Amino acid sequence: MAIKFIIQAGKERLESNGGLVLGGKILSGLELDRRVNGIIIDGALEPKITNGDVLRSYFGLLIMGWTNYEDIEMYRHDGYFRRALGLKRVPSSGTLRQRLDGAEGRFDGVLKAQRWRLRTVLQNITCPPARNAVA
Repeated sequence: MAIKFIIQAGKERLESNGGLVLGGKILSGLELDRRVNGIIIDGALEPKITNGDVLRSYFGLLIMGWTNYEDIEMYRHDGYFRRALGLKRVPSSGTLRQRLDGAEGRFDGVLKAQRWRLRTVLQNITCPPARNAVA
């Protein structure tokens, strides 16, 4: 499924969370959820929060420029963060840490396998020149 984006220059002010929607759309084109939700992690046999939501939440933090697990607490009850990334639930910092550490690298293979799909998704994002751009 091709996802097309057209990014245009404008006079709008971009907020720091502006990239979340684009990041969420890119992630939805990668089919990560289906693949990582099948990975069983010790201590999370029937998790209330899926592996896909955990991974998407961490990517959301990275998109926003945050790297610590505790930073997710700022977004736990943020509807925009959840909707922009297509999350059912935002994990706590403890769940995020336990799940990513507990995966012991098992998500890596899924992420590497999706590199070709990422290239395809990114090729559908176009950035036309600004209307009043100076060459």
